[in-house]
Amino acid sequence: MKRYPLHRNDIVVLALCAILIALGVLLSRPAHVVDIDIGNEGPFLYDGETNTFQNFYVFYHPEQWAERSFRWTRERGTLTIPSVQRFEPLLLDIVACGCRLDGSTISAQLLLNNTPIATLGLTDYWTTYSIAVPPTLEHPEYGLMLDMYAPTWIDASNRELGIALDRITITQQHPAPLADWASLPVLVIGIGGLLFWRRPWQALLLAACWLLLNGVYVPQLWPRWLFVSAGLVGLLLLWSLLKSPSPLRGAEFVAIALTTICGLWLVLSTQLLGHWVIDDAFISFQYARNLVESGQLVFNPGERVEGYTNFLWTILITVAYLFALDPVIVAGVLTMLLAYGGVLLVVLLARQLVPALWAWAAAVLLSLSSPFLLYSARGSGMETGLFAVLILATLLALFRQHWWLAGVLAALTLLTRPDGVLLAGVGGLYALLVGVRGAGFKQLAALRPALAYALPMVALYLPYYLWRWSYYGYPLPNTFYVKVGGTWAQVLRGAEYIGQYGLSEPLLGAALVAALAGWWLWRGVPALPWREVLAVQVLVALSVLYVVAVGGDWMPGQRFIVPFIPLLVLLVVWGAAGLARHGRWVALVALVLLVLTGGGMAARLPADSSYAYTDIWSWNYTVRRHREIGRWIRASTPPGTWIATGAVGAIPYYAERPTIDIYGLVDEHIAHLDVPDIGTGRPGHEKSDPAYVVERAPELITYKASDELWDYTGFRSAYTLTEFPGPEGHSVQMYVRNDTSLVELSAPR
Repeated sequence: MKRYPLHRNDIVVLALCAILIALGVLLSRPAHVVDIDIGNEGPFLYDGETNTFQNFYVFYHPEQWAERSFRWTRERGTLTIPSVQRFEPLLLDIVACGCRLDGSTISAQLLLNNTPIATLGLTDYWTTYSIAVPPTLEHPEYGLMLDMYAPTWIDASNRELGIALDRITITQQHPAPLADWASLPVLVIGIGGLLFWRRPWQALLLAACWLLLNGVYVPQLWPRWLFVSAGLVGLLLLWSLLKSPSPLRGAEFVAIALTTICGLWLVLSTQLLGHWVIDDAFISFQYARNLVESGQLVFNPGERVEGYTNFLWTILITVAYLFALDPVIVAGVLTMLLAYGGVLLVVLLARQLVPALWAWAAAVLLSLSSPFLLYSARGSGMETGLFAVLILATLLALFRQHWWLAGVLAALTLLTRPDGVLLAGVGGLYALLVGVRGAGFKQLAALRPALAYALPMVALYLPYYLWRWSYYGYPLPNTFYVKVGGTWAQVLRGAEYIGQYGLSEPLLGAALVAALAGWWLWRGVPALPWREVLAVQVLVALSVLYVVAVGGDWMPGQRFIVPFIPLLVLLVVWGAAGLARHGRWVALVALVLLVLTGGGMAARLPADSSYAYTDIWSWNYTVRRHREIGRWIRASTPPGTWIATGAVGAIPYYAERPTIDIYGLVDEHIAHLDVPDIGTGRPGHEKSDPAYVVERAPELITYKASDELWDYTGFRSAYTLTEFPGPEGHSVQMYVRNDTSLVELSAPR
């Protein structure tokens, strides 16, 4: 693109940007306040869980006295406010009463994040106690856990009563500037780049979006500067699709409006719908940590078992450990950037198939797909977003006939997931078709595109494959042997899995209709990109057959379908654009059909929210509980203590102890068991060997693992169920081997 020196408009834009930056720095946000009226806490999503706080533990039912609503604790009362440390410094106000009604004063100990902070002298009167919260108290979710201990007394109802609590308020002591200074360098670089490329009005829009994102930020897993910076980078990526230096008219205006809306929506979805992380993500985190700490790409030191299927993703997480970064946040940032990359690439691919204006519909539809958002912008910690983006990038390189680049990208796709072999095969057939089209069947030149594509792919992937086979001892990952059995029951389960997605989101049905009708709608077009459309359709068909064959998956949001959701979007847009060719009023019908499809997709979004009682909320809760169990194990047991569990994600990751997986995901023996009826149960949870687990004599077995072990008499005689106070406010139930000293730590309730 041709570049020009600064014009008068540029000076005006710079001045307006400076004004917006000054407003962000000079104006202040209202102080953040979390006010919990004990007894009137609002609706509970689950026992002890609301949108404001978690782990509301060991409290009695609400009571009324002297126009106050309050609750009694027992000896200990606990609650956690997540992410509130993002707005330090904080002031904690507690309205409490000893209420022994005999004039006595009791001493109650207050702990914040397991750190003793103050001793409160509680009387018979309701009193407000104000405590300045020390900065940077360690918490895995950057929250604040309040622990209150007090001597108990027995009331007339024979209840053990500790403290009467009326209200807990956490207030940001000093209102912060409206905008965060840490995100300012990204804004300045972005404005400079946009002016350099003659896009002054986009520079002004970027400054306005910077101010908006700063203003709407609420405490979450990410700090504010990272949230805002991710949004700005994403907007700049999407704006790179715009070719006109002055997008102020017609189609250009529509393009910049849609890219801006999509760019803001992707980052705001983390606040409107919530972040999430699934337990299995911590398997890759465990492998990455062991690679950094011991030089072994293993789950348990000394055991070479390939319990992951995402080598490239695991290596990316390893980089986070090299720089001592939180892998949960790093994974979230990566998946957010991958969301922007997916939207960008789907537009570029759509331009290969349909007129440019229709291509923007692909960006909107993909941004509205709840499964795509779940495994990209909103987190999950899984490699799914990376796999989807690499598929799109490979197809784009193929369609533009950059054969060497396509081969490299296909190799990276295979390194991300083994089922990338489907893409590798389709890419090879496409390259062969292009070669034959250009040189004919009888000329050796017809093979050049296919060879140029295959050589870098083989050169990169084959050495890795030979290494992993020699390192782990099997041609396929351990997870394949756990999950796949080749039964008809498994195929039926896979078909049901595809059907569930088709019922939950209209995209699959719309894509099927578009794929069939599109060939008729586009008939007679000389420049029809039939090879490209055929490649997309064949890849979708093979992906569906693969998912059916392996029996689907157990994770929420139809994880196995996410990588080809962008391809479904391409087919829908291709069909709609073909329909629009047949007249102005027909084009309006096509637009209405796209709107209806997008509306049906958007309707699913609330069902996957992290702020309601959904599967996604449940997985966040599961990870927190497993994290607490793991943290207790690490704090209470010596290194080398063996544990057994059926959840080999957050528990062993936070425990940092060797682990036996009772379902075999990271265990060679269990994975290779023969289960004739595989496919009738939950994928990945159908193989177990209780005798083998008990004979390995782990010192600890988690409570839920007993479901698989209970019928084995050796388990019941060798282990005792005990209960311990956990580090995040709950109790931890654990089966402890009878001949260990850990039994002495038990604290039955």
